[in-house]
Amino acid sequence: MSIDRQNHFQTWRDMSLAVLGAASLLAGCGPSPELSEQAQATASRQALATCPYNSIQSRVHQNVSVPWEQNISITQGLSFVVGSFQNGTGQLTSCCTSITVLGPNGYVSYPSSLDVITPPAVGTYSVISTCGDISETATVTVTPPTDTIILLNNGSMETQSSAQFGLLTGWGPSGAWAWHSQFPRNGNASLGTRFGYYSAGTQETVGQLLATVRFQANKRYTFRSYAQGGGDNTGVLPYQIGYAAIDNDINSFVPLATAPIAVGADWVLTNGVTYTAPASGGPLGKQVIIRFGKGSDGGVSDIWFDNLELRTRP
Repeated sequence: MSIDRQNHFQTWRDMSLAVLGAASLLAGCGPSPELSEQAQATASRQALATCPYNSIQSRVHQNVSVPWEQNISITQGLSFVVGSFQNGTGQLTSCCTSITVLGPNGYVSYPSSLDVITPPAVGTYSVISTCGDISETATVTVTPPTDTIILLNNGSMETQSSAQFGLLTGWGPSGAWAWHSQFPRNGNASLGTRFGYYSAGTQETVGQLLATVRFQANKRYTFRSYAQGGGDNTGVLPYQIGYAAIDNDINSFVPLATAPIAVGADWVLTNGVTYTAPASGGPLGKQVIIRFGKGSDGGVSDIWFDNLELRTRP
């Protein structure tokens, strides 16, 4: 072999050995079977640790005036609130939890705690709270409405004898009205052309005495409406049911039930307030008064309202 060819071969041999050595070192950097098992075990422990709670509780209720329950029944047209709680403390979960609501006809939604759900159909709705490998289900049974609707004077807000921003017909002592078209908000498409409003956080109240409707034994009364959070899109509307201590005197109002309900930017049908008359005594035979309360009743900010109604059952 010539000297030139010998030098060329030696150079190629040295480069080849270097490449093979580097490849061997790179191969040695891959995980050994023992390391792979340790990584898998660590990943498994991390997966189990994704939920920081020992237990979670899925709960529902209609509004803040009634306790949270795992199973409730409501009438179609009413709403319910969902909540995911942790470790049996009554405290909402602060992370790592999802809520899924499943219902009839393929209904599914993914709310957060304290969101309001209005079921579109009669049937059973499962509210599933999930955190890592932990889950619990609450149930809401929605039944067909069997209520009797009591006709209110200008409950639709469509009959007004004053100009815009004037006093409400059939309601008082406070409150005024305005055009939906001049103050549009989401959800007002089915509410007609006018709405009422008042300052819930002050001493103002808006009510109506029902001269021909008197409390009857064991009958359930529900006062509700559509509502919205007013000019600043947030507020609390205190719904009240009570009676007239003096016949035909709305100023003799005695409250029986109050439910402050928070509302926001969109028009929504609220659950309102419900009162069930006793079997005897109390308000039986007294005239019914329905009212939006004042600040000391839980009212906050200005409130817009529309399509007011009183329902009774049975």
